[in-house]
Amino acid sequence: MAARGAAGRRRVEKWLGPVVSLALLVPMGLVLWRAGADRWCWDVPPEIAALADDPAAATAYLDPGPDAGETTGAVAALLAPAHWVTCDGPSGPDLLGAIIVAATTGQTLAEQDGPAVPHTLAMASVAYEVVAVLGEDPGVRRPPFVPGGAERSAIPPGLEPYLGLMLAAYLTDTDPLVQLAELGDAPADERLVRTVPDPETGEGRALFTTAAERITETDPDSGTTTEYFTDPLSDLILAVASHPEGYAVLYDAHRAYAAHCLDLLTVDEDGKLTSGTRAAALPHFADPFTEMTRGIAVLSVLRDAFTEEGVVSDGAAFDAAVREHSRGVFLSAAEPPGQPSSVLAGDLTRRAPAGPADDAAFLDGRAQLLMMLEDWADRRGLPEQEWVPLRAAVASSYHWSHRSAFGS
Repeated sequence: MAARGAAGRRRVEKWLGPVVSLALLVPMGLVLWRAGADRWCWDVPPEIAALADDPAAATAYLDPGPDAGETTGAVAALLAPAHWVTCDGPSGPDLLGAIIVAATTGQTLAEQDGPAVPHTLAMASVAYEVVAVLGEDPGVRRPPFVPGGAERSAIPPGLEPYLGLMLAAYLTDTDPLVQLAELGDAPADERLVRTVPDPETGEGRALFTTAAERITETDPDSGTTTEYFTDPLSDLILAVASHPEGYAVLYDAHRAYAAHCLDLLTVDEDGKLTSGTRAAALPHFADPFTEMTRGIAVLSVLRDAFTEEGVVSDGAAFDAAVREHSRGVFLSAAEPPGQPSSVLAGDLTRRAPAGPADDAAFLDGRAQLLMMLEDWADRRGLPEQEWVPLRAAVASSYHWSHRSAFGS
C-alpha cells in the first residue's frame, strides 16, 4: 500500500502475528482466529488490498450506483467490524482508509499532495455511502445534543485521519451553507440530493442532507412523546475531529478554504474594498465571512467539548498532537487573482501553507482568522481605517458561527 500523503503524514503499519487453523469463509476473505489474542482477524484477499493503489478499481468496486436510496452494500461490507483487524500487512484502519481515500478522491494516498482530480459521480456516490454507513447513528441522540458525548458513531480507531482526507476533498459539498445556497427554497424532503454537476468545473458534487432527520417516538406505556434527530454527516465529523490527526486534517482544510475566500475579496486601485466576493465563487457573497468562519468555529466548539466531557483526557497533549500533524498556517495569495476561477474542492484544501504551526494561538480559530484578515489587508494595501471594520465583521461572524454550531 502506498505511503500516506497529505503533508507527509504517515501511520505506522501494525503487523499481526501468526494465525492458527480455525478459519471461516466470508465474502471478502478469510476471518481467522489469531493465536495469542482473543479476537478474529481478516486475511485480506490480494485483489482487495490492491484497491488502495488503484483508485479507478476502488471506485468501481464500492460504487453504490447513481440512484439515491439504493446501494450495493459494498461500502458497508468493506467497513464491517470483521475487517478492522488484519492478520498481516497494514492494520485494518490503514488499509480501509487508503481504499476509501482512493475511491472517493480518485487518487492514492501518495498522490494527495498533488493537484486534485475532478470528482466523478461514482466517486461522490461512494463518499455519500461512506457517510451513510459510518455516520449511521448506533443509538438514540436525544436533545440536548452535547458534542463529543458518548453517543458518537463507532468507527475503527485509526480510520479518522483518512476520513478527514475524504471530507476535506468534499469540503464545499458538505457545508450546509453551500448546500442551502444551491438548493434555495427546496423543501427539506427534496434536499437529499446525492450529486449534481458543478456548473463551472463539471465536477460531480455530492450534496449530503442539509438538515438532520427529526424522528418522533411515543412510549406505548406512558404515552410520552420524544423527538430526536439523526445527522450522519455531523456524527462523522464529530468522530473524525475527536482524533488529533483527524482534527488537524479538518482544521487545515477549513483554514485553507478561508484563505481562498480572502483571495476572492477585491480591492480597487485606491486600496478600498469594492465589490466584495464574486457571487459565482462564494454562495454567500453578501456575507463572505460566515462561510469563512463556520467550519473553524464548529471545530473549536468540538475541541472544547472533547476536553470538558472527557472524550479527550489530556487537552494539552491533544493540542500538541494536532499541531504536530497540521501542515501549518494559511494566508491569502500575495497577489489577488486576475480572473478568479472555480477551483476543485480538493485543490482548495491542499493549498500550500505559508508557515509552520508554531504560534501560541494556533488552535484559537478566531485569532487565526483575524491574523489572516490582517495579513490580507496588508498584502492588498488596505488602509487601517478600511480594514478595521472588516475585522469587527469577521469577529462577529465567528461569534455567531460558534454560538450556532450544532444548534448550541
